[in-house]
Amino acid sequence: MQRAFRCRYRCGLGTASMKSALEGDAKADGEDLKSALADFIPPSHPTEIELQNIVAVFECTGRNILPEKYRNMDRSELSCRAAVLATLVS
Repeated sequence: MQRAFRCRYRCGLGTASMKSALEGDAKADGEDLKSALADFIPPSHPTEIELQNIVAVFECTGRNILPEKYRNMDRSELSCRAAVLATLVS
């Protein structure tokens, strides 16, 4: 439950930020976030969630904000795992 909330919240923040940027706003406001959270559909398959987490690690620009287990992980190892998961999800 808590993991689903964190995923929903992170996705909501990203969507709200993207929406406000596309609308020319400097930053997302409460209505943008509320709209993004209402629209969010969480992934239901654990494989899909793991793939999304790995993609998020690739997109991250700061080690200090990564979860501990990903901070020093070899990117080629992550890339191989992502390829396997992408095959399973598709």
